[in-house]
Amino acid sequence: MKRLPLNVNKFNITKPAGILIIFYFLLPVYLYSVHVYSYLGYYPYTGINMERLILSTFLVLFYSFYADFLRSEFLKITYYVCLILLFIGENCIYVCCEDVSVTMIILISVFLTSFQLLDKIKLSIPYAKFDAGHSTEVLFLLAIVLIIPFFQYWDQINLKNLLLQEIYETRSKFRQLERNSLIGYIKEPLARVILPILIIDYFRKGKKCHAVLSVMMLLYLFLCGGLKSIFFGLIALIAFYPGSYKKKINWMIYGLLGAVIFGVSLYQIAGIDFFISIYRRVFLIPPRFNAVYIDYFKESLTHYSHSGFALVKDARFITQSVSEFVGQYVMGTGTNANTGIFVEGYYSFGLFGAFLYLMIPLGIIFFLKELNFAPNYYGLVFVYIYYMNTSILSTLLLSHGLFVFLIVSFIYLRERKQEHSR
Repeated sequence: MKRLPLNVNKFNITKPAGILIIFYFLLPVYLYSVHVYSYLGYYPYTGINMERLILSTFLVLFYSFYADFLRSEFLKITYYVCLILLFIGENCIYVCCEDVSVTMIILISVFLTSFQLLDKIKLSIPYAKFDAGHSTEVLFLLAIVLIIPFFQYWDQINLKNLLLQEIYETRSKFRQLERNSLIGYIKEPLARVILPILIIDYFRKGKKCHAVLSVMMLLYLFLCGGLKSIFFGLIALIAFYPGSYKKKINWMIYGLLGAVIFGVSLYQIAGIDFFISIYRRVFLIPPRFNAVYIDYFKESLTHYSHSGFALVKDARFITQSVSEFVGQYVMGTGTNANTGIFVEGYYSFGLFGAFLYLMIPLGIIFFLKELNFAPNYYGLVFVYIYYMNTSILSTLLLSHGLFVFLIVSFIYLRERKQEHSR
């Protein structure tokens, strides 16, 4: 018998089983959110719908097995990250809230299915003519120069933020301090691109003192604003540093499985909600906001008038962002209801815009795959996938430094030898 090229007769059942268990354990995390945060008004609960649960169980298992058809190890790990960060949470909301449509599940399903196409297409991207000999030292000096303006805030920082306490008070204070200032545009590429690269570079070179100093600078920037994405980005950066892509996939799935089981069990036994509050923030808030946006804007599309790139602004978004508008006037909570590019296309131009916008993350992932993106820096990719689920396109490119990240990836974050796993 002719051997099947993808070896489909050797499916790994443990990974799909682990992902399915993660999905089931996130359901009680949503119930916790309903109980503790019901006053915010955006955690409705109509009971677990068994028909939807069966459908979601099938979808989670199907797309977990689907990963085995991908040849590229970079695409495979990125697929698993998208499956876990984007797809599971949407299914949790869909199962628990009958008022939530199936729209986002369809969009993310199309997105995941498209990875097979990315795996088949090949594109030769030439290497930049760049001497990396002293690049780390140059980046380090640049980081020192760029962080100097932030020292004016040394008396405003709150060390309790390192324990994730009083975060929102710090965020509100620094929002006023940095209003109408260019300093925010310095912070984002520094905290999200330059310093993370320095940390990994110094780890690779064994320069522990420089690595620790870079970590301290990143933590200081976290304290200058209380942005939890910077704090968790540092954790992801270090966690994804060691090992090949294949090893990263294993410990990511099984590590998250253990963490979710531990966090839910700790809350059930001892009432400690530290871990499940993190799971709520990462997995459940973005899809809940997505549902609010889809429900509200389906009859009043923005036609991109909400964006920082818009030539003509909608009256609703002249003095406030779309996330502030939704938080204040749609949800009535005053929450800054951030959402990502996966739903931005929908509330801009309907289903046509939604499918069109899927080309953006797919194009970015394909570009990084064809670059032979170096495994040690994969934590940066992980973080930007999370940003894609919580930030609109203009914010991603400008405020979150995605444009800078793509340029630096092309020049600096590549493996110089083609990997067979590509």
